[in-house]
Amino acid sequence: MQGFDYFNSWINPTTVLNADSVISEISIPLTAVSGNYDLEVKTVNAPAPPWTETTHTLPAAFNVPPPDGYISGKVFHDLNANGIYDSGEPGLPNYIVKVSPLNLNIFTDATGNYSLPALNGNYSLIVTFYASNLLFLTSSNDTLSVTINNANSTGNDFGLEPALVSITPSVAYKGIASIHQIVSKYPIFLPTGNPNGNVTNVFVNTSTFPAPLNANAANITYIDSFTVRVIFNPPTTGSAQFNLDLKVTTPSAIHYLNDVFDLEYPPFYITGIAFFDLNQNKIKDPSNTSNTPCDVIAWLITNSNMDYISSNIPPSSISNDTIYWTLSNLIPYQSVTITARHLMPPGFATVFFTAGANSYNAGELCSSVIRNIGLKLLFVLLIQMINL
Repeated sequence: MQGFDYFNSWINPTTVLNADSVISEISIPLTAVSGNYDLEVKTVNAPAPPWTETTHTLPAAFNVPPPDGYISGKVFHDLNANGIYDSGEPGLPNYIVKVSPLNLNIFTDATGNYSLPALNGNYSLIVTFYASNLLFLTSSNDTLSVTINNANSTGNDFGLEPALVSITPSVAYKGIASIHQIVSKYPIFLPTGNPNGNVTNVFVNTSTFPAPLNANAANITYIDSFTVRVIFNPPTTGSAQFNLDLKVTTPSAIHYLNDVFDLEYPPFYITGIAFFDLNQNKIKDPSNTSNTPCDVIAWLITNSNMDYISSNIPPSSISNDTIYWTLSNLIPYQSVTITARHLMPPGFATVFFTAGANSYNAGELCSSVIRNIGLKLLFVLLIQMINL
C-alpha cells in the first residue's frame, strides 16, 4: 500500500501540513490479508537530484481487521435460461459486478466467480454489461440485495443469455442468392429512417476472415423488434463449410449465434428414364412396349476414376415398360458415369454425363443399343439439372 512516489506524484489524496506532518489517504486492497501493518515513510534530502533517500518505519502502525463477511457469486452463461446456475454452464470472465453504496467495481475471475470482503450492512449488486453478445439477464432480479451480519453471503449469481434464437433457413448454396429470417428473443432490432433499421451487418463466419457470407445494410430489412430479413449472395468458388457462426452487428452490441449455419453445394440431381427402344429411333414412342419387365435393369454410378459412387439405384417409379429414376445430391460439375445393366442375361449400355452441364447431345448419349438378349434395349437419358 503506497501513498507517495519519489517523483512528487501523489497516488492518493495527500496534504503536507508542515515539515513534521503529512496527511495521506491509503486505499486498502480487497485482497489485503487481515492483521497489523508497519508504516514506512521515505524521504529525500532535496527536491532535485542527487537524492539521498531515508526510510522511516513505525512498526504495527495500524491494523486491518478481518471482514464481517464475504459477498460472493458467479456471472455465467445460462445455457438453459432457467435463471439458476447449473453444473457445466460456463462462467464469464472480466464482467463487472458493481457494489453499492461502496461504489466498488469487482471483476469476475477466469471462471466467472467474484468475491469481496464486507462489513456488516446492506448492499446492492448489479452486473455491468459490455457491448458484447451476452446482454440479457435470466435471473429473476437485475439487482440483488445482500445483507452481511457476521456471516458470508454466497450464491449471488447473475445468469446471462444471448438474444438471437434462430436463422431460417439455416443453409445457403454456393452461387445462389437466398433470403433468410433472423429471430431474436429480445427486442434488439430498432427502426430507423433506413430499411435495415439499426442492423449494420450480418456475417456468417468462423474465427477466420474474410467471412464466407456477409450481408451489408442494402441486403438487410427490418421487420419488427424481434425480426430482420437478410439476403446472402454466396460465392461460387471455395469449399462447402458447416457449423458456421451467425454474427449480427448493431451500434450498441454484437450478437452471436454459434454453430447454426451451413454453406453447401447446390443439391443438383439428374432425372431420366430407361425403356425398350423397339424401333431404335432413340425416342420414347407410344409404341415402345415390351412384355419384358423393366425392373430387371440395375444402375451403377461411378466417378471419373471409375470408382463406384452408388449402385443399384432404386427407380422413383415404374410405369409399364418404363423406369423413371433420380440421382440426387450431386456436386456441380462432378463427372459421373451412368450404366444401365440388364440382369438376365448380362448386357449393358454406358453413357457419360457431367453434373452441372446446361445441355447435352442426345445422339451421343443414346448411341449404345443392347441386342444380346434378342430384344433391342436402349438406355435413354432425359437429363434435367434442377437446382432446388
